[in-house]
Amino acid sequence: MKLTAQTAPGGLKADGADVFFADVEVVDAQGRRVPTDQARVDFAVTGPGKCSVATTPASRTASFKTYANTECGINRIFVRGSRTPGTITLQVTRSGLTSRRSTHLDRRHQRDLVEWSSLPA
Repeated sequence: MKLTAQTAPGGLKADGADVFFADVEVVDAQGRRVPTDQARVDFAVTGPGKCSVATTPASRTASFKTYANTECGINRIFVRGSRTPGTITLQVTRSGLTSRRSTHLDRRHQRDLVEWSSLPA
């Protein structure tokens, strides 16, 4: 799997309203998306953040669950920060695939993204 997270240009702010999103892609050994993949991925958020929504590209619905299905090999997850500064970690897993993790530092009233990475769990 590949996890690509995005924040606003100034990074994630601890204001209770800011969000980041992450695209979860199922990829082959060459790093290419698998367009025929449609299966469940589980995700967990730790730290001062909360999963806001998971959605798929073609659907017009959203889910507030801790899992979602990929559609054409991809899904997007939105995570909302809280008013408490700290490190937020999004971990995405699926049985049989390498899990991925993205970590963000949520800072009060600062505009710089301090840390984020996409690492195997």
